[in-house]
Amino acid sequence: MQSTLKRASWFIIILLITMNTNAQRPNDWENPLVTGINKLPARSTMYSYDSRENALKGVRETSDRLLSLNGEWNFKFTPTPEQASKDFQLQGVVGWDKIQVPSNWELQGYGTAIYTNIVYPFVVNPPLIDPADNPVGCYQRSFTLPENWDGMNVKLHFGGVSSAFYVWVNGDFVGYSQGSRLPSEFDITTKLKKGKNNVSVKVFRWCDGSYLEDQDHWRLSGIHREVLLLAEPALHINDFFVQTRLDEEYEDANLEIRPNIYWDGSTELKGAKLEAMLYDADEKAVFDEPLEVSVEKVVNEKYPRLDNVKFALMEKKITNPLKWTAETPNLYTLVFALKDAEGNLLEAKSTKVGFRSVETSPEGELLVNGKSVLMYGVNRHDHHPVRGKAVTRKDMLEEILLMKQFNINAIRTCHYPNDPYFYELCDQYGIYVMDEANLETHGQGGLLSNKAQWNHAYMERAIRMVERDKNHPSIIFWSLGNESGRGPNHAAMASWIRDFDITRLVHYEPAQGNHHLKGYIPPGEPNYPHHDDRLANPRDLDYVDVVGRFYPSPQSALKIANQKGDHRPVVFSEYAHSMGNSTGNFKEFWEAFRSHKRLVGGYIWDWRDQGLLKKNEKGESFFAYGGDFGDKINSSNFCINGVVDPNLQPHPALWEVKKAFQPVEIAWSNRKENTILITNRHFFKTLDYCELYYSLTEDGKEVKSGKVEMESLAAGESAILELPVSELKRKQEGAEYFVTLSVRLKEAASWAKAGHEIASEQLALEWNAKAVKNLDRNKLSPIACQWKDSLLLVTGEDFSLVMNQRSGSLDSYTYKKETLIQESSLQPEFWRPQTDNDRRGAKTHKKLAVWKKASLNAKPESFTLEQIGESEIKVSVTFLFADGKAKWKADYRIFGNGFVKAEIYMDADSKLPNLPRIGQSLSMPSSFSEIKWLGRGPFENYCDRKSASFIGLYEQNLESFMEEYVYPQENANRSDVRWMSFRNNQNTGIQILGEQDLNMSARKHNWQQIEAAMHPYELPATNFIRVQIDGQHMGVGGNDSWSKNASPIKKYRVKAGKYDYSYWLKPMNAKSKESRSKIEK
Repeated sequence: MQSTLKRASWFIIILLITMNTNAQRPNDWENPLVTGINKLPARSTMYSYDSRENALKGVRETSDRLLSLNGEWNFKFTPTPEQASKDFQLQGVVGWDKIQVPSNWELQGYGTAIYTNIVYPFVVNPPLIDPADNPVGCYQRSFTLPENWDGMNVKLHFGGVSSAFYVWVNGDFVGYSQGSRLPSEFDITTKLKKGKNNVSVKVFRWCDGSYLEDQDHWRLSGIHREVLLLAEPALHINDFFVQTRLDEEYEDANLEIRPNIYWDGSTELKGAKLEAMLYDADEKAVFDEPLEVSVEKVVNEKYPRLDNVKFALMEKKITNPLKWTAETPNLYTLVFALKDAEGNLLEAKSTKVGFRSVETSPEGELLVNGKSVLMYGVNRHDHHPVRGKAVTRKDMLEEILLMKQFNINAIRTCHYPNDPYFYELCDQYGIYVMDEANLETHGQGGLLSNKAQWNHAYMERAIRMVERDKNHPSIIFWSLGNESGRGPNHAAMASWIRDFDITRLVHYEPAQGNHHLKGYIPPGEPNYPHHDDRLANPRDLDYVDVVGRFYPSPQSALKIANQKGDHRPVVFSEYAHSMGNSTGNFKEFWEAFRSHKRLVGGYIWDWRDQGLLKKNEKGESFFAYGGDFGDKINSSNFCINGVVDPNLQPHPALWEVKKAFQPVEIAWSNRKENTILITNRHFFKTLDYCELYYSLTEDGKEVKSGKVEMESLAAGESAILELPVSELKRKQEGAEYFVTLSVRLKEAASWAKAGHEIASEQLALEWNAKAVKNLDRNKLSPIACQWKDSLLLVTGEDFSLVMNQRSGSLDSYTYKKETLIQESSLQPEFWRPQTDNDRRGAKTHKKLAVWKKASLNAKPESFTLEQIGESEIKVSVTFLFADGKAKWKADYRIFGNGFVKAEIYMDADSKLPNLPRIGQSLSMPSSFSEIKWLGRGPFENYCDRKSASFIGLYEQNLESFMEEYVYPQENANRSDVRWMSFRNNQNTGIQILGEQDLNMSARKHNWQQIEAAMHPYELPATNFIRVQIDGQHMGVGGNDSWSKNASPIKKYRVKAGKYDYSYWLKPMNAKSKESRSKIEK
C-alpha cells in the first residue's frame, strides 16, 4: 500500500512538473531560440529541370517541376492571436474574404500601415509581444498536385512572410518560421496526396524577430513574396557553391565547385554521378567534356581532424574567361546534370557564373579584378506605392534599368536581403551589391547584440542570407545589418561569414571603436570622438574588411580617410540624405572621393520616396507617409527621401547624381585653341561604344552642332580633341556662347536605347560679342505721377502702375490694358518655404527667425519720389529690419515705355544670422503660365545643386516648371538666370532681365501657403502665379536632415553683409521678343 502511495505521489509530482513546464513554455513567436520548426537549411536559389537544354535556358516557367501558389487565397483577419481562427487548417473555410498573394494585408484593407524609423511600433519588452496588439492573418487555398510529381521530393517555398507563420498541408502540421525577408522551405512530401491538396498558413504581424527588424521603412504584414511548390527527384542536387579564383595577373581563372546532394537513403548511390558543363553567353560549351564527380564521394565526404576539407569537389582551369564587372557583366551558365547508375538523367539545374575577384589594396583601394573601383551607389528598400513590399519582377526590372540610365553602379539592399530575382538582374545588368542581413535593433541600440540568448537569431539571419545568395557575382559585400550597436553577436556573424566565404568583403557600419586596442575611448568619456566626424577609435574592429560610415560632409570624409593606422577602404554606406528638396553639394562629395584612394564612394540615402498611394476624403489621390493611416507611433515624412518619387519619376537631384557619376570627364585643354581634354573614367571599359556630339549655342539657341571624332580610349586614359567650332563672324549683340558636349551610346544597350546620353558637359567660350544696343531715353514718351491717399499712380503711353507708400509694394502694373502684376508685389523677402532640411536639422524657423519676421508685414522706413526727366522717375523705398541692424533699399527707375529698373541694396550687420534668400516676389495673374528663360535648366536647380543644369534657352508651362514634392516645400528655383519671361495665350506678358545672374522661381502659392501644407492637396486653389526674384538664394544642403549638418555647406550660405543687384521689368506685347536690351544710361 505504501509502495502504491509512493508511486502515486511521484506520478502526481511528475505530472505537476510537466504541467508547469508546459505552462512556462514560451510561444514560438516569443522565443529567440525558436526561429523555425521543420524549416529546411537555406540554400542557393535553383530550379529543377528535366533536361540540360531547359536548364541552360534557365526559364523557370518552362519547368514542369515548379507550381506557383501565387494568386487568390481565402483570408481572415483578426486583431489578436486569441481571436484567430482555431483549427481552420482541419476544415475547408466558408465565407472568408479573398486576398491576393503576394501582398501586404494593410494595403488590402486590413489593419494599419505603420511608418516608423527608430521607435518600435509595439510595446517593447523583448522577446515578448503584447497579445492585445498582434494582428493575425489566416490564409488557405487548394492546389492540384501534378500527376508527374509521383515519387518526387516536394518542398513548399515561401519567399518572404512578415513576420512569423505556421503552415499546415491537408490539416497536418508542417512547420513554423520567422525572419520576414528570407525564404522558408519545408519538405511536405509525406503530407501530400494525389489530386487536390490544401495549404493553410497563420501569419503573425509581430514576433520576437520583430525586435531585430526595426528598420526605417513601412511596417507591413502578410505573405509579401512568392509561394512555390518545388519538385525534385528523391536523389537531387540540394545546393552548390561556385567560386572563381583569378590568378595573380587577373587573367586566367580556376572554377571551383562544391555541390551538395540530398540523399534520403532510399536509393542506390553507387554509380550515380554529377556532371557540370560551363556555357558561354552564346550557349557554347566551354569544356570539351563535362566535369564529373561521383555522388558517393559528395555524400560521404570525410572531414579531417586538422585544417578543413578542400573547397572544390569539382574544378577546372579556365583560360582568360570574360570577366564580370558592373561595366562588363559577362555571365556564363553552369549546368549540372545528376545521373543515376544507369546514366539516366534525374535532374538538371543551373546557375549564372561571373568570373571576378574582390579584394583591397595596401593603399586602401577597393579592387575588382585587380582594378580600383568606386561605388556610385544608392540604398534601396523594397517599395511600391500601391503594392508596398510586394514588388513584382517587372517593378524590379524598371528600377534596375532606371538606375543604369542614371549611371548608378551599386546598391545596398537596405536593410534586408531582397527577392532572389533582384540579384539575378544585378548579375545580368551589372550592379555591385552590398547584401545586408535583415537585422536592425535601432530602438534599443546594441542591447540585444550583447545578449547570448539572441545569438542564434543573429547567426541565422547571416547564415541564411549568405547561403541563399552565395553564387551571385554581383554581390561583393556582405553587411551584418544596420544600426544595431555592436557586440559579440556581430563578431560571431562576421567570423562565420569570413570563414565560409573568402571571396567577398564584410561590412558593418557600427563596428566602430576597437576596445581591444590601446587608445580606445569608451562612449561617454569627455574626449570620445565627435559624432560629426565619426573618426576611428582608434581603429574599427578587425572583423570588418571596410570602414563603414554614415553621413559625412565632404570635409569630414577626407578627415576619416587621412587617419593613420588603418588602410582599409572607407565606404559611406549612407550619405547625401535626399529628403525632399535636398542633395546639395553632391559635386563636392565626389571631388573629395576622387581625391583619396581610400574613399571608394557609397550609397545615397535613398533611392525612392516611400510614399503609399492613398485618397483623402474628397477622393483626391496623394502619397501618404507616417501618420496618414492613423498610425499613432510614426516618423511622419522621414520615409520621403528618395532621388525618385514613389512612381519612379526622377527628382531634379537625380540629374545631379547622374552628372557626378558619369563615366566620362570633359574639360578645356586650351580654350583659345578650342581643344578639350576627355578622360575615360570607366574602370574596365573602353569608350568605343560611345560617340561624342557637340552643340554650339548663342544665348541658348543652337547655331552649330555635329559629331566629334573620338578615339577609343582605354579605361583611365585621356586624350585631347579639337572641337570643330570657330568664332562666329556675325555675333548677336551681348550674346554668350557655350559648347555643350554629349557622350551617347553608339548602339542600344540592354538597359538603354541607342543615343542615350551617359555623360555631358558645358564649356563657356570667351568670345567677345558687341555691346547690346539699348533704347534711347530721349525718345521715350512722357510719364505722369499722381497721388491718391497713400497710393502713387504712374501712367505712360501704354502702361500704368500703382505703388503703395504704406507697404512699399507695387500693387498694380498694367500694360496695354492687360494686368501684368497684381497687389502686394516687390516687397523685400528673405524667407523661403522651408525645405525638410531647413525645418528639421537646420531649424531655420528658430535660428533664422529674424528673417521670417522681416518677411511678414514689412513697413517702409521711407518712400520718396524723384522726377529725373520728362520720361523717367525714381521711386526709392527703404526698410529697416532686425532692430535697425539690417537696411534694405530699392530704387525703382520707371521709364516712359513702361520699363522698370529695380536697383536693390542690402546692408545687414555681419553678426546677424545667415539669410535664406535676398529678394522679392511679385504676383501675376494665373493666365501668364507660359515661361521662357535663359539660364540654368531645364529642371529645378540651386547654387549647390546645379552642375547638371546647363545654361540654355528653355520653355515650360507652369505645371512643368514647378516641382511637386510629397511634403510641400521650397521648389522650382532656376539659378544663373539671365532673363525670364511670362506670357499668356495671347502671347502678351513680361520679361524680367537681370543686370547680374538671378535666382528665380514661379509657383502657384506664396511661401506662407506652402509652409502651412503637409500634403499637396492641402494647398489652396489660387488665381495667381508667385514669382520670386532673388539676388541671393542659399543652397538646399543635405549632408543629413536632422542635425546642423542639414544646412548648406559654408560656401553656399548667404551670410549677413552687403549685397547689391539690379534687374528690369519689361512689358511685352504679342510682337515683342525677349532681348537683353535696356534703356541707355
